[in-house]
Amino acid sequence: MDLKKNGFLIGIIAGLAVAAIGFFVLVLPKWNDSWTKSASVKNDYGPKLDEITGPGKEVPTAKWVSEIDAQANKVRDESKKLYGFFSASDAALERWFDDKEPPKGVLMSKAPDGILQMLKDLRAALGDKNVPLDGKAPYGDPNVLGFEFPRSEDVQDEHDAKLKWMRVYNIDSRVKDALIEAKAKRFYKVQFSKVPYPAEMASRQAEAPITNDLGTTIPFVVDASFLWKDIPAFLEAMLRYDATKPGPMFRVTMMHIERDRNFKIVPEIKVDVDKAVYEAGGWKAPEPAEDPVRVYLLVEAYNFTFTAATPK
Repeated sequence: MDLKKNGFLIGIIAGLAVAAIGFFVLVLPKWNDSWTKSASVKNDYGPKLDEITGPGKEVPTAKWVSEIDAQANKVRDESKKLYGFFSASDAALERWFDDKEPPKGVLMSKAPDGILQMLKDLRAALGDKNVPLDGKAPYGDPNVLGFEFPRSEDVQDEHDAKLKWMRVYNIDSRVKDALIEAKAKRFYKVQFSKVPYPAEMASRQAEAPITNDLGTTIPFVVDASFLWKDIPAFLEAMLRYDATKPGPMFRVTMMHIERDRNFKIVPEIKVDVDKAVYEAGGWKAPEPAEDPVRVYLLVEAYNFTFTAATPK
């Protein structure tokens, strides 16, 4: 065949040559680059892609994404309600006497008077001999008995210092109510400074952060005596939170129970029963005597300070 006389065939050969050159020069490098990127993506994200698109998995769709967004919005709304719950508790913890910050002199007059009233309420419920005589105890005294509170000269006349002791006062008030509700037999103290006893409790009595930067805790120890059967009621009263009547929110981190040596052991009482009364069914066995036990409770009050953790 004379190629010189067959221009059509020459055109085809020339076209194929140009296409081949174009493929190797323009297409093949991009093809290799695309394959390299695809391999890199599979290597880096393959396990996650297999997890999403593997057997039994559905590829995310617009409906799937929409449902996830709706769920996220629901979680956000519920979170705002929860933070409102925390905020109400914190407001109760930091409530001033007249709902406004008082001068230091007013605070240090009303707080001791309020503590004396708390002690009076406890004496009415527990009996005079079962409440410290002078229960308005100076802060930091290792032998504290009563409600620990600072002297006026030890409190600075500025917002944070006054608010600190207002929190202490509001905590004391809630503890007093719990003691009365749970029928405590004797009240010894509520102490915010480091307790000397029990040792295992003293080592853990320290301020701690609340999860997710929600604030810090205020640790304190409650020392009181109860009948065994009333201890659960005291714990329930301390931990209960009524959203309709907000108050400081507590958590219990440790409990120590021992015999209260200030109570005499009650001996078994022998009862003489009249035979005629017994046979007639008119006799009932007396309730067994029980000695109170001394309960040390390490408690933390939640002091919320919402910052970056607050949902937007």
